[in-house]
Amino acid sequence: MLDLIGGRVDFAVAALPACKHTSSRRTASHWCCGAERTAAAPDIPTFVEQGLPGYVMDAWFAVIGLGACLRADVKRINAGVISAFNAPDVKETMATKAIRLPSTHPSRGESFFRSELTKCAGLVKKSGRRSTSSS
Repeated sequence: MLDLIGGRVDFAVAALPACKHTSSRRTASHWCCGAERTAAAPDIPTFVEQGLPGYVMDAWFAVIGLGACLRADVKRINAGVISAFNAPDVKETMATKAIRLPSTHPSRGESFFRSELTKCAGLVKKSGRRSTSSS
């Protein structure tokens, strides 16, 4: 965000709280990457509304274990994560940050990761730039 504000990069994708805290005259526009506007920032349009219908990118995270994890442990950890996500205070806090907390069955992980990798690789290829990562 500092590089965006400082004019060293032209574009950044960041979580809503970071965007709200770095709003300045140097950042020309804020757009949301979701398919629809978020209740946490209803005044911020989406990329879809700006004429980029294919640009929908949701943030996500996963709890990942080794392939040797016991099924019982995977089920227990998944149940714990779902329980935490369903806690009213967690839901309320995440909603203010425009974070949806859908949870899925662990068996969907691999196919989801592959589809996200394919989508992101396609975006990098379209841009004509090499992917760089600082993490």
